[in-house]
Amino acid sequence: MNFLRNIRRDRRRVWALTAALVLGACGDNGLPETASPAGDEQLETGTTAQPLAFSSPMDFSELRGLPAAPASMDTTVSELLAVLPDPRFADLRGVLQTRHQPTDKVRLLTSYARDYPVFLKGHQALLPQADGVISAQSPVVTWQTLASNACSSTHACANLFEPTQQDTGTLDHKVIVIVAPVVELAAPVQTGGATLVVASGGFTSRGFSVRTTPGARAPQQDADPMDRVVPPGRDGLNGGSFVLYTNVLNGVRVTTSGQKGEDGWTGVDATGSPPTTTITGNYGPDPKVSCAGTPTAQAGHGSNGGKGGRSGDVVIRYTSLIGPGVVNEPHKASPMTPEQCFQDEDGPCHSLKCRWNPAIALCDSRTEADNTQCSDGKDNDLNGYTDCEDYACSKNPHVTVCADASWGPIQREASAESCSDGKDNDNDGKTDCLDPECSQRGFCQQSRAANSEFSEEACQDGHDNDGDGFVDCADFGCKNFATTCGTAGEGGDEECTDLIDNDGDGLGDCADPGCHGNAYCGLGPVLLLTTGLEETNDAACSDGTDNDVDGDVDCADKECRYNPRVLNACGSERTVLNCSDGIDNDGDGKVDCQDSGCAGNPYVKVCEPDTYPFLQEATAATCSDGLDNDSDNYSDCSDFQCSNSPLSGNVCGAQENTFAQCTDGLDNDNDGYKDCADTTCRNSPFFGDLACRNQIQTWHDVTLGDSYNGRYVDTRAEIVTTAPLSGKKGIAGKRLSRTVQVVVQEAPPGSCEHYDDYLCVPRDETRTCYVGTKANDGVAGAAGTAGTQKVLRSMRRDVDMLRALLAPQSWRVSQSHANALFKRGELQRAGFHYLQNIMEMGGILAQAGLVCDETPAAGRPFADLYLYGSLCPLMAHDVTRLSFLQSQRNFYGLAKDTPFNPHLRYEQLRAEFDSLYDVLDSSVNQWLTLANGTQLSAWMSQNQAALNADVGVLEAEKVVADQRITVANASMAALQQSMNNRKAAIQLLNENIQATDQRITDHYNTSKGFGEFLLDLVGTVAAAYGGEFLADLAGKAAESLWSEVKKSFQSESSGTPVAGAGAPSSESGSIQTMLWDAIKTSATNAAKSKPFKDKLKSGGTELWDIVSGNQKKPARSIISDEVKKEILSQSQVEITLDLMDLQAQVTKAQAEYRLALMERDMVTLRQRNSVAARDALNDILAFGNGTELRKFDQLLIGQQVYARALRTLDQLSIRYWELIRVAEYQYLPFDASTGDSAIPVTFRENYDFNLANYPDMKTRLVQHLDSLPTHTVMSLTPYYRRLAATDFHPLTVNESERMKALGDLVTAGTTYRAARFQVTPTDVNASTVLSLRKGHRVRNVRVNVVTATGASVSVPAVLVRDTMDGFKLGNYFAEFELVDRDEYTSGGTRQVLHYVPFTACVSGPPACDVANPACSTPFQGAAFSDACSVAPGGSTPANNSFYDRSLLGEWTLLIDTASFTGLGDVRAAEVVFMTAGITI
Repeated sequence: MNFLRNIRRDRRRVWALTAALVLGACGDNGLPETASPAGDEQLETGTTAQPLAFSSPMDFSELRGLPAAPASMDTTVSELLAVLPDPRFADLRGVLQTRHQPTDKVRLLTSYARDYPVFLKGHQALLPQADGVISAQSPVVTWQTLASNACSSTHACANLFEPTQQDTGTLDHKVIVIVAPVVELAAPVQTGGATLVVASGGFTSRGFSVRTTPGARAPQQDADPMDRVVPPGRDGLNGGSFVLYTNVLNGVRVTTSGQKGEDGWTGVDATGSPPTTTITGNYGPDPKVSCAGTPTAQAGHGSNGGKGGRSGDVVIRYTSLIGPGVVNEPHKASPMTPEQCFQDEDGPCHSLKCRWNPAIALCDSRTEADNTQCSDGKDNDLNGYTDCEDYACSKNPHVTVCADASWGPIQREASAESCSDGKDNDNDGKTDCLDPECSQRGFCQQSRAANSEFSEEACQDGHDNDGDGFVDCADFGCKNFATTCGTAGEGGDEECTDLIDNDGDGLGDCADPGCHGNAYCGLGPVLLLTTGLEETNDAACSDGTDNDVDGDVDCADKECRYNPRVLNACGSERTVLNCSDGIDNDGDGKVDCQDSGCAGNPYVKVCEPDTYPFLQEATAATCSDGLDNDSDNYSDCSDFQCSNSPLSGNVCGAQENTFAQCTDGLDNDNDGYKDCADTTCRNSPFFGDLACRNQIQTWHDVTLGDSYNGRYVDTRAEIVTTAPLSGKKGIAGKRLSRTVQVVVQEAPPGSCEHYDDYLCVPRDETRTCYVGTKANDGVAGAAGTAGTQKVLRSMRRDVDMLRALLAPQSWRVSQSHANALFKRGELQRAGFHYLQNIMEMGGILAQAGLVCDETPAAGRPFADLYLYGSLCPLMAHDVTRLSFLQSQRNFYGLAKDTPFNPHLRYEQLRAEFDSLYDVLDSSVNQWLTLANGTQLSAWMSQNQAALNADVGVLEAEKVVADQRITVANASMAALQQSMNNRKAAIQLLNENIQATDQRITDHYNTSKGFGEFLLDLVGTVAAAYGGEFLADLAGKAAESLWSEVKKSFQSESSGTPVAGAGAPSSESGSIQTMLWDAIKTSATNAAKSKPFKDKLKSGGTELWDIVSGNQKKPARSIISDEVKKEILSQSQVEITLDLMDLQAQVTKAQAEYRLALMERDMVTLRQRNSVAARDALNDILAFGNGTELRKFDQLLIGQQVYARALRTLDQLSIRYWELIRVAEYQYLPFDASTGDSAIPVTFRENYDFNLANYPDMKTRLVQHLDSLPTHTVMSLTPYYRRLAATDFHPLTVNESERMKALGDLVTAGTTYRAARFQVTPTDVNASTVLSLRKGHRVRNVRVNVVTATGASVSVPAVLVRDTMDGFKLGNYFAEFELVDRDEYTSGGTRQVLHYVPFTACVSGPPACDVANPACSTPFQGAAFSDACSVAPGGSTPANNSFYDRSLLGEWTLLIDTASFTGLGDVRAAEVVFMTAGITI
């Protein structure tokens, strides 16, 4: 009853825990703020539906029960800076330090869903509740299907700012940080002036903008309207900054502009009675007006304009990007996801698209495939090639610091990536956006308005697509970019393909936003809008480069062959004069139009007279013959063609009409006009367009397929950080004034004549006079400050490191996802999660120069200690679980058929379970204290001793585990040698042994003899033993795997080989490939199997089916029975059974050795975790110097304590499943008619325990297992077996070796006579009484030796039992493999399991012949007593190794040779088993 009370107490405790979690689930500030509508589709966060809550980062994953809700944590700028190492994150630190105060509040939002993005929309962030593993979105929510009630159904919503807080100084949180696997924009986003920091695996803008500009402020009020002093215009509010660290960038539009300074106020006007006026000089040339009067209040001064605000900074760090159009070299650089790379049939990371993609963490280990690694002077992948000598750098489109030598300047620096890599790729002295070649790339379009309404479709749909208040052609974007709003735009099919910048915005064709929706541009934008002029000089036409990217190099290019600017590079026969002088000017054997430089030359034209009729009047002869040769009604020099043709010479006087004259800067014809100012140059049909409009005359076409430096030509990026305008000056107030009319007559009488007589006419004019003091205008405010823009490619490891520093619990949750997948048998997905985590965390630690086995040196920055303490325990866990997958174990490291100790009684393990349960209870309470308490420093000080003790205990456990490995290895080696010797002997058997039963050859194979048959049978036994777990012994243990992971990252990060580090990720021996092969080929059922028997194996088969493989996984009891039935030769039966048992021993020894390795490794990794926890605790205590912990300190220590609780939970879970195994063995709760377990299905199916539901383990044990004995009613029945004297034989060498594995039974000084016998299902069925029962167990055994003398004496004997227990349950069998010995953890034998020394009775022969089975002996008919038994003092589990062992199986009776000889003539031996069976 007390125990049940405890269960109820635990349930109340879980309820209290749940209540605490509900309060803690909303983050640090209670329930999330209700959200206001945003975007076109308003999100519901109101009263009808409860908004979904955030959790605290301290909540981790399994404490709440999965899936983990998105987390929210409030901190400060100073605390955030403490975890950001300098200079690695100098840009982010700079934004926080220069744009914010240390005390500014920061809200950190974390999403754990790998499969579902965080959406940003309006002023909200929407973080998915489902994680894609434990719970799924159905259907999947996209940015287009995001529902209006998402905040109460599918997403937890947080406001980026409160719309009611219009002044950035009143924002609750000046900085919003979002950490997530994927972030997408679902509409235009506003932060109200708050800084937005995003650290994500992927970022997609979908053409929407992020605006960190402040919101509109309420109108300014005059604090004292009566003082007649107007306030100055307010300074503009500062814009928030935007910081983005992402691995994969798919577009970004951001505006961080601050507010314009408010205009100064107009001064107040003077007040008082209107002044009186006096006019003097009326009707004169200048009448005067004077005023008299006194104002009651003077005019006020205008106030000063406000200063423009400060625009926020933009920092973008990305690893790779996705741009518009086609990808360069898609077989190398097409976008890939980590999942796709893991599922590659050739193995993970074998494809170049994966191996050379720097954003794929899965392929991190030992690669050289990003700008940093390709310029660090190291051979990172240890393949013998460094940096750009390595094809992974020089041939990789992701890498832009290794430009191909054959590329021209345009190709070297003309992609989005090469224009943001911080390198002068074309060696022109200009880097990235300072290079004119980059001016048309997205990142370099600085300070263009971020506007997502510009396409033809969006500009005629009647909607305000970008939410800026303007629709269609009223929108700035449409007016400037779309042809639907006039001719200025660029958006139609013609405009987007004409190689012209039609709207003059610096962007032509597909680079212009107006063409983004055009079908042609979907094929991919041209590399650059080259004009052909790039190849129009001697240098460009002789450099071996295709400078204008038209596919032709140097003289193969038409411009090089024809253009008159090219003087010598491609021949000199290319001008009008040279092509019509009858001379071979370039000495190529071709004259004038026969030369390729003349024929077809658009700058010459004389070779196509039919095409150009004006040539009929363009020479010296035709221009001086007095004829109109071209019929244009003008002859000779009156014809314009005679004056502008180079062929006319001087017949029409001095001219300016050759290309040289039109480009020399001189007025050659003395008409006052030089070069293109002269019409003869400007209108020349030969070269006018080239010389005066800089337009080539050849057809120029850019080749889209040429390679270039980068993956994408462009990315859709618009960044606006312009300086806000200043406020205008306030105008002074008006004085009192009066305006009167006067008459002006300027000229004196009598002079009104001629043209100026109008002066004599009087005219009315007005004059104004003022009274009072004149007020002054205000001063215009100062201009605002522009924000800085920093866009640069970054290593993926740096992006991941930032995510780990901000939200280390993300990997804890990802680990929980992998755990859940492992537990439900989705092994490949689990393997992917584990491997992805390991590669991400390993890369982060390598980047920081940390190794989990090495405690960070004193003085390391807190960020290093933080990463070490946060990630190392997680990484060790993931490596351990991967080793379980490799070894084909289940999640807890157990295998369904792992041998176990039959002396472990349920009652004993049950008590141990309760003790371990209390330990876990204590750990969870400690965690709750840490998570919910405030005196954290005091808590940590109290737990220092516990952590130190934990480290010491685990060190001792490791020593013991090492000893166990030594013992297991020796045992395995000895048995393997015995097995090899035995197999060698069998292979020498004569295939034509006379005693071989003909049925072997009849049923099996006529070409094989008994030896081959026997070896095949042994192979079947080896495969059947241990099930799937032992089918593959090649998997590596956790310690070995940990070592390989560690060495691999050490080699990769240091650039120097580490012994045993393995192959690069692209090779078959790499870690990725090795793990992939292990997971892909692993026995799925073994890893999925629960550590208990779902259904027993059915009997009723034949030996021939077993050997041929038709009978899968046969019970060894069945095999033994079939051998006895089918093989008639007793000698062959003994050989067969002997070899089968020896094979089982060898396989079991192998399993024991593997178990020892696995357990030692688990202890080692647990020890490392404990050391990390202890060291992190000590470091943080020292770092904090006794002060209360910061948020990130608390988070780190929470992870350590949480990891400790999880380790205890794992141990408790293992013990729980051991209890089930023991309960099945001890109580046999199986149905005889179906073989199904009597344990409820719900009990057997649910085995995912976590820190929230672990009390259910105890409840289930109470309800289902503790009551099993009441369902097992046993009755005692004797079983009699008589052994003939001929069964006794000297113990063979092989039998002796098999006995040695069981203990110290066989020694050098003792020899035995042995009688082996099998108790099979056939034997049991032959007994009427036994056949009515199932699950026959031995309670005691009596033995009597019948001799010829009849002397009543006793004799020492030993009864030996097989190491496998099989129970017959109707037509089904339950088999349990047992360990050889009950050992101490140090390796010593605690108690023998499979043999019992005892004293047997000796009696004379009965009246009948004991050789006759019908003979009944007195011993056979006597009542069972403890005399002559293996437990003479009464049989109990404590004093009888055979107590409750199975009756079925092989038994061996041993009598030492000396005693056996002393008995004289032995006639028989009688064995009586007292068995307990369950009544059918």
